[in-house]
Amino acid sequence: MKTFLLSPLLALCLSSILPAQTNAPAKPVPPPASTPAAAPAQPSNLPLMRVQPTPTIASSLPDKVKTQIDNFFMLLRQDQVKQAIDDILAESKVKERASEVEALKNKSVTILLEFGRVLDYEVINVKKVGNRLLYITCLGYSENFPLRWTFVYYKPKEQWKLIDIRGDTNVQSLE
Repeated sequence: MKTFLLSPLLALCLSSILPAQTNAPAKPVPPPASTPAAAPAQPSNLPLMRVQPTPTIASSLPDKVKTQIDNFFMLLRQDQVKQAIDDILAESKVKERASEVEALKNKSVTILLEFGRVLDYEVINVKKVGNRLLYITCLGYSENFPLRWTFVYYKPKEQWKLIDIRGDTNVQSLE
């Protein structure tokens, strides 16, 4: 049996919702008093409210950016890691840094061999800096561990351009 320590805050939370262990005999619970049948509900004069689904973080992304990231993870799910990186960098100046791109590809392949096949992904944070810079953080959910991917997009004129892509295993910093 493995033992572990609870943090004081967790212990406090658990103690407030779990019954206390005592040696006192349990008190019998009286049966509920009978209640009269409820009257039928009356129609309300209040207007009906339409509930809209909560938008996801990804829905705040520009269409082209969302499509590029969707395609990137679709290729990762198909174990086409190098193709995923080539495709997302296709319109980026980053692709000109050949040694860095090759290192990213090789490291990504190695990590994903250990982490397992990519099953899904989620956009967990979008940080807009001014009107022309986007930091997008995604979690790639693999069979064994999650992997954090960060995409940085810049909009010098009309089009968003990927200027940086990073993958790392430091998901603990997301707390």
